[in-house]
Amino acid sequence: QARVVLLDGSTTNLELARRLPADPPRTVLTNSPPIAAALADHPSAEVVMIGGRLRKRAQVTVGATAVDFVRTIRADAVVLGVCALHPESGLSTDDLEEAQVKRAMVASSADVIALATSDKLRAGSPYLVAPVAELTHVVADAGAPDALLDPYRALGVTVTRA
Repeated sequence: QARVVLLDGSTTNLELARRLPADPPRTVLTNSPPIAAALADHPSAEVVMIGGRLRKRAQVTVGATAVDFVRTIRADAVVLGVCALHPESGLSTDDLEEAQVKRAMVASSADVIALATSDKLRAGSPYLVAPVAELTHVVADAGAPDALLDPYRALGVTVTRA
């Protein structure tokens, strides 16, 4: 069980935070003020807010302060908000500073979990976060077709529908 979790900002991760079970107790580190606020009343989650400059549109902190802090963490898992995921080009995003924070999160985590809706499973953005080989899990929406998921399975990534 993941005891220390990095939870990246995204609307999907916000929903995950709202549904986080009470057991086991865990520490959640996040660069997302909405996620931190959603976990404020959680009965057993210790919440650590990652500082930095607020990227207002995405509601996440970015910049050197965030990257430097994340580099000091050894997390059991990171759950990444996915802007774009492609079996060949990997996980990418449309913002350079956000990509830097996500890269630091990947490097600091034992398990790398990408939550992705079907529309993001064969998409690309300009700034690389991680190649697919660095992902341990892809969690896709329940309706995601096998044709979109099979390339990730072929690369050794555990694929789950939720």
